[in-house]
Amino acid sequence: MLVSRDTWGMSREEVVRAGVESVAENTVDGLTAPLFFAVLGGPVGAMLYKAASTLDSMYGYRNDSFLHFGWCSARLDDLLAWVPARLTALLVMPAAALSGLWPAEAWRIFRRDRSKHDSPNAGQVEAAVAGALGVQFGGRGSYFGQQVVKPVLGESRCSFRPEHILQVNRLAAIVLILCAAVLLPLRMLLMALF
Repeated sequence: MLVSRDTWGMSREEVVRAGVESVAENTVDGLTAPLFFAVLGGPVGAMLYKAASTLDSMYGYRNDSFLHFGWCSARLDDLLAWVPARLTALLVMPAAALSGLWPAEAWRIFRRDRSKHDSPNAGQVEAAVAGALGVQFGGRGSYFGQQVVKPVLGESRCSFRPEHILQVNRLAAIVLILCAAVLLPLRMLLMALF
């Protein structure tokens, strides 16, 4: 239900990988981008961003049913999340340091792999998180009955284990706190100016 892929027949390691990848990607869509737009436009800004993001989640697929409407919602989401995705990816490095993970690897893999992903935004954060955790995202998966091979991000220093789910959630929470620390002074400035 959470990972948008066919989970029947998946191994335990594949289920963990799917969960970790989903948290990494959704750190922007569900946490930092809404905060970013709340800073810029208050609650209305956050709600408008979430509306665009939800449209992309529901209809942003390349299939006959959603080709034109889905394309439009996906491009709008790409445009809106461009800055928050890059900010979030950069915050993964200090968050990794605070989490006892690998900040230098997060930076190296971010620089090397961030442009490999089909999404101009998802690859930014996923590459940094893969480096921080020492895992490899991408590869073969089944989505809505179709086998899909996604570009590989990161290097496999270890196999996926259930504790990676806890680590990526902790990492996402620290990234959110750091993002708030960066953005809240901007909100105060905007309130003072307007």
